[in-house]
Amino acid sequence: MGTSSILTVLASIVRSKVFALLIGRTGIGTWSLLSSVLEVSVTLSSFGMGAVTVRELAPRVRDGDRQGLADLRSAIAFTIGTLSALLIVVLYCGREWIAARVLHAPELAWMIPWLGVGLVFRNGLSILRAWLNGYREITKIALTEGISAIWMALIGVVSVAVLGMNGVVPALVLAPAAGFLAGLYFVKRREGAVRLPWALSNLGPMLRRILPLGGAVMISSFVEMLGRLGTLSVISADLGESGVGLIHSGWSIASMYMGFVLSAMAVDYLPRLSAASNDDERVAMINETLLASWVLILPLTLLIYTAAPWVLRLLYSSDFVGASESLRWQLVGDLFKVPVWLFAYLLVAQGKSLAYLVKQLITQFCIVGGTVVLLPRLGPVGFGVAFAVGQFATAVYLFWEARRLTAFVAERRTLRVFGMGVLAFSVMVFSAYALPDGPAFMSMAIVTVLTSVVCARILWNALGGDARRIPLVGRLIARLSPRE
Repeated sequence: MGTSSILTVLASIVRSKVFALLIGRTGIGTWSLLSSVLEVSVTLSSFGMGAVTVRELAPRVRDGDRQGLADLRSAIAFTIGTLSALLIVVLYCGREWIAARVLHAPELAWMIPWLGVGLVFRNGLSILRAWLNGYREITKIALTEGISAIWMALIGVVSVAVLGMNGVVPALVLAPAAGFLAGLYFVKRREGAVRLPWALSNLGPMLRRILPLGGAVMISSFVEMLGRLGTLSVISADLGESGVGLIHSGWSIASMYMGFVLSAMAVDYLPRLSAASNDDERVAMINETLLASWVLILPLTLLIYTAAPWVLRLLYSSDFVGASESLRWQLVGDLFKVPVWLFAYLLVAQGKSLAYLVKQLITQFCIVGGTVVLLPRLGPVGFGVAFAVGQFATAVYLFWEARRLTAFVAERRTLRVFGMGVLAFSVMVFSAYALPDGPAFMSMAIVTVLTSVVCARILWNALGGDARRIPLVGRLIARLSPRE
């Protein structure tokens, strides 16, 4: 999964750089608005079946329940097929209203119906990936994502280079096509030539089993996408499409590097969490994954925080440097996004539909509400602050839910790494706002290097190394590292 994650990140970087050079901030703003409409459509039509598939498939694979597998597949196909057809009709009939009222760009109306093509490919790829995930076919998932990443970059670059601004449509809707075909091939190979039996009489009971959780996941994801679309709509109305492109640049960088670690871990984490037999096993798994995630993410987060202006200039262009401060506040929020991600999967694994929905409502209330209040006062940085507050508030709520469901208690080593992250970000924020540019950069660079060394040695120790070998900071590392 590491190689496929790297390919995905590199493909996103290449595509973003080409977009920045060829269509500028306004073009990226258009891309972001269309992507949000597609995300909302996919969320509604998929009805949370990706997460439900992994949760329901894992125990059936473990038990060898072929009839259950067949019933699950037919119920998912029926649900997604019906809703996808409905959403395609809505996109076509509502194209002018969506362009004028939601995107504040009536000239984009002709692009809206084409999103139906992307909807079909996205839903198909999501379910095929979830099906492979339930089978624990990690290598096949990695190959699918690698193929998808290469094609995404290729179709994006060619489309925009040939068609200019209009190229964002094929770049968006055809991006998942190669991944869909690869996933379909691997699933067919995994299940072999023998067709799984299925019974029409079992469709109703299976739908009654999967739809409640799927509905909660769908509503939660819809709230997230609606919140994102609402946030972009507020930004578009206040700052124009150029402002949307500016904020989207920071947003995409934060999402890109977080996905690099979390998406790879999710392939293994959710199936194991769903198959866990008791709370002690779940708590140990959460602590283990939480520690590993923070150790991997903290150095990269601090590096991007320190070099934010140069990262934006490198990945986009000098026109996007104004998003540096907003990006930095999003990185602060990402410290809390790690436990949000982990605890949210716990809710899915245990089928806690209402709690999963409440979690998303808290996040989007803070982000959208904070953006409405802070954007006129702080400009683009207002979104970044709202994002950080939203992640913190959600993490607090989900920690309470995890305590209630599993009596979760964070291990001392996990708390130490979290405390190190809080201290590091406190110094970074102080340096950025209280010191001149030169000393601020030096201070942030020192914090980044020290934190990276500590995290590297914690990881080395967890893999069987000896944390005491490193000079100078060995004593500090020994206090923070897992005990042997």
